[in-house]
Amino acid sequence: FSIFDSYGDGLFDGAITGTYVLIDESGNNLTNGAGNFGFSETTSFCVQAPTCAGIDLDITFDGWPDQTSWDIVDANGTVIANSGNYSTMAGGSILNLSSITCLPDGCYTFNMYDSYGNGMCPKTFNAYSQTVGYTPGGTVTGSFGTIGISNTAGRCGNYKMYDADGTLILSGGLNFGFTESQNFCVSGGAALKTAQNNLSNSYAKDLLSIYPTMAYDLINFEFDFDTETLVQVTVYDINGKLVKQFDDYLASSWNDMQLDITDLEQGSYFVRMVSNNATSTKRFLKF
Repeated sequence: FSIFDSYGDGLFDGAITGTYVLIDESGNNLTNGAGNFGFSETTSFCVQAPTCAGIDLDITFDGWPDQTSWDIVDANGTVIANSGNYSTMAGGSILNLSSITCLPDGCYTFNMYDSYGNGMCPKTFNAYSQTVGYTPGGTVTGSFGTIGISNTAGRCGNYKMYDADGTLILSGGLNFGFTESQNFCVSGGAALKTAQNNLSNSYAKDLLSIYPTMAYDLINFEFDFDTETLVQVTVYDINGKLVKQFDDYLASSWNDMQLDITDLEQGSYFVRMVSNNATSTKRFLKF
């Protein structure tokens, strides 16, 4: 930090002594000075940048972008980022949202909403025509028939979320109804690194199930892979701290794995399964 005085007597005019202070947003004093420092005075200071992860979101809309909205919620239920009202976007267009927020270490839920209730797929509506009979005097005498027409416009949309390194964190879309929710975690200033999701695979089935979701001693994992697959299973606490990790576990169709959680403190935890072609994150409560 450098401060200058064009006259050469700093912050002193022979009668009044001036001062300066540089503080950060938390009120910490970074540097300060006073009095006659001549033409200039320079001091050095350091700040620690906040540890957080930049998040990018790509949305491919269906034919009705005005129905779409989303938010990111932290473990306490606080909305960290959100957006919607995409009425100015064209149907079928793509929106690339860069650095929508910077997330500190922790675990979060991403929610995608559709106000019509058919997810990111075109809405179907019915139109009809009706023919009525009448007398020469103009009196309606009854309905002769009704024709129903079903009309579907456009194609389904989807969304993908990436960290600052371009790693795919989660993806979804298609016909999810009113809401689709997915959990993800951030640790060490970056989103947890995962293999690229296979979209068709992630749409088709959930590759990891856990039960019970509230337990004291044991949690069961159930995998649903078509063939034997090496997976990594990690467990994070509510603040994104890694508490357990299992590398290169060989999982097969409906294979079970049991996790002892007696050594964990009470609270919420996230389990993340990573394979070569998919990821899945689940949440459980230790009581």
